[in-house]
Amino acid sequence: MSDPHQQKWMKLIGLSNVLARVKDCWASLYGERVLAYRAEQHLAEEPEIAVIIQKMIFSEVSGVMFTADPISGALDRMIIESVFGQGEAIVSGRVEPDTYILDKAGPQLISVRQGRQKFKIVRGPDGADVEQPLADSESDRRTLAGAEIIAIAELGLRAERYCGAPQDLEWARAAGGTYLVQSRPITTLSAQATSEPRPAASTALTLLLSGLAASVGRASGRVHILTSPDQQTEFLDGEVLVAEMTSPDWVPAMRRAAALITDGGGVTCHAAIVSRELRLPCVVGTGNATTSLSTGQLTSPPEAGPVGRSCRSGTRCDSPSQASPDCFLGALPRW
Repeated sequence: MSDPHQQKWMKLIGLSNVLARVKDCWASLYGERVLAYRAEQHLAEEPEIAVIIQKMIFSEVSGVMFTADPISGALDRMIIESVFGQGEAIVSGRVEPDTYILDKAGPQLISVRQGRQKFKIVRGPDGADVEQPLADSESDRRTLAGAEIIAIAELGLRAERYCGAPQDLEWARAAGGTYLVQSRPITTLSAQATSEPRPAASTALTLLLSGLAASVGRASGRVHILTSPDQQTEFLDGEVLVAEMTSPDWVPAMRRAAALITDGGGVTCHAAIVSRELRLPCVVGTGNATTSLSTGQLTSPPEAGPVGRSCRSGTRCDSPSQASPDCFLGALPRW
């Protein structure tokens, strides 16, 4: 489905269950999150939905691919993120995926950032999802070989040519085959192309946290650590939202936040995608933001530029060597 806020269901067995969930998909057009999204995007036309029924792929490796860089807006770059097992782990941000940056010319691999994955989601004996711990030998290796990365990139480029625009895709590998399971246009490229000019960088910054730059921007505010979306009523407008990870239930607080910092996730997880749509500065995959920062701590600005660095002086840093004792947040260079 083209709108990530609409509902979808997996692992359905039996015609009656499938038909019931088709009706639920139709009804989700008028859900609270969808109506808020449509208002935010100024979508006034009558909503329509096509419900796609697919065979479930019980993935050995799965992931997300962008055929343009959704962070910088570069059209000559591609991003692929992948995890062992089924893709829910990557979208939910519960694990840090492997991240591959490619040049579209070729395509050619530019850089690799190996993530941290301690478990994978697989099909259990009764058909339900099961979290299976990874052995050290599996967690210490990359999820994709070089030839597999290129093959997935070529599949993404074929989808982009067919659709006529850069695509946000989900894919899965099983039994030696690669399956394209979803494709929609990237919705944030125009926002990144018109982002504000980058200010001059300061010197002598001290990096306290690192993660992945997921959405560009500058902001300031006090840290507010939340452990559950049920705590959103405690969150004040303009605070910096810090959480282990977000889901669609967190969107009301994200709309009121000055910036977002998460412990987990990659640049294709829910927190990253929604932050780019909201033009909300965001750094994901810090690993320890919820334990290193404290509620009420004044921060300015939480910066998520090309290297996602942030410091209290209000300037942006473009390399790890640029520092100031004020710096509280940053993300490692992606290439």
